[in-house]
Amino acid sequence: MTYNVTLVRVGDFTVNEDDIATRLKSLFDDVIQSDRGLSRRFDELTAVTWTRSCPDRYNAWDLLIYFMVSNYDSVVQALNRDAQPGPGGMTTWRFQGQGSGRTEETGSEVYANTGGGDSNGLANLAFHEALHNKGHFSDATLHPNGGLAGATVTPTTAMTPGVRRLMAGILGGNRPQWLGGCTYYNDPLRGT
Repeated sequence: MTYNVTLVRVGDFTVNEDDIATRLKSLFDDVIQSDRGLSRRFDELTAVTWTRSCPDRYNAWDLLIYFMVSNYDSVVQALNRDAQPGPGGMTTWRFQGQGSGRTEETGSEVYANTGGGDSNGLANLAFHEALHNKGHFSDATLHPNGGLAGATVTPTTAMTPGVRRLMAGILGGNRPQWLGGCTYYNDPLRGT
């Protein structure tokens, strides 16, 4: 089975999609190959794909990350109006209902104008947001781990053994992704 990472473009901006996908694939493949259980489950490693439309169905263990121009274009803020976009990206989630009817949705986004649009930097930010996404980690919980989990992620930030272990522990878990970003972005009444 393949671990799927879908990068959804909302809005118009210029980035090198291939370079971002290659870097992100290498990060996720590194995590999968470091863990025996993940290697058996995701024996075909990672597929990173770009799309301009949101899927209408998605595996709960896979990952979806929105890319947009800047934090002014946030779509995942629709999940949680109190969430404040960071300078490079944001992850938030919501729970609805109770008991067996309880549902969960998690959304992550990265801003293409961060760091001048550097491909490695944007891929590193996407991996950072994936840590927030898969673990439901707050900044205070995630950032002290440093490296790609740290408060500052740059194009040269490298994978550390601690971050590799952290992601390996959460990567295969179910975390239903929010699929409403495209609809929200294209809603003429959004933000009102």
